[in-house]
Amino acid sequence: MREIERQIVSALIFSKDGKLFQGMKDPNKGGVYSDCWHIPG
Repeated sequence: MREIERQIVSALIFSKDGKLFQGMKDPNKGGVYSDCWHIPG
């Protein structure tokens, strides 16, 4: 099995009215957890 070392950074971004910013990946582009809400970063 191949190991890859990565440094991953995420940020929680809140609006003035307390809403949390999240993104959704495009399911047509594939990748890990496509079509799921995620924290940007």
